[in-house]
Amino acid sequence: RFKKKVLNEGILLELRDRERYKKPAEKRKEAKYRIAHQIELEKKRDY
Repeated sequence: RFKKKVLNEGILLELRDRERYKKPAEKRKEAKYRIAHQIELEKKRDY
């Protein structure tokens, strides 16, 4: 149960993000990649 709750709430992902400081440029780059990746997944799903 604990594992499922942790996974569903995204605690581990948040912890990994906060482990070290990210420069604003690095954050923008990741967000840009995330958007591109989501678009790619949607294209595959719609196919």
